[in-house]
Amino acid sequence: MIGEPETNLSVTVQWRDREKLKTIDGQEILLSDFVNPASGASGLAFVVAAQAKGLHVAKVNHRSISCTTQGIIYVRAALQELGIDSTFYSVGVCDELNESYYLIGNRAVADAGDVLRHFLPKWYIM
Repeated sequence: MIGEPETNLSVTVQWRDREKLKTIDGQEILLSDFVNPASGASGLAFVVAAQAKGLHVAKVNHRSISCTTQGIIYVRAALQELGIDSTFYSVGVCDELNESYYLIGNRAVADAGDVLRHFLPKWYIM
C-alpha cells in the first residue's frame, strides 16, 4: 500500500457468491493451498472479511504441501483471539521466510499427488 513499509502485506477478498457464503456461518471450513500458511495473511483476511458480513467460522482447517512455522504461530494465535479453533495439515514445514515472504531454509519435499489422494472428496472414485 502506498506510504506503508514494503514488509506490510495487503490482501483483497472478493466474494464470488454472497448467497453461498452464508453456508459457512457457524461451520468448520477448509483452506487449501500449496503453501498454507506462509504468512497467514490470505486465510485470516478471508475469516475477517466473513466476520464483516456477520458470519462466524467455527473452525479453520488448513491443508497444504508446505507451510511455515511463523505462519502457523501467527495464524493460530490470531484465530484463537477471534474464538476460532484451527488445525494444520502439511507435508512439510519451512522454518523461515525472507523479508519478501518467500520460503527460505530447509523445506520438506514429497510427492504431493500421493499425499493429497488421502484427502480426496468422498464422492471421488479412483
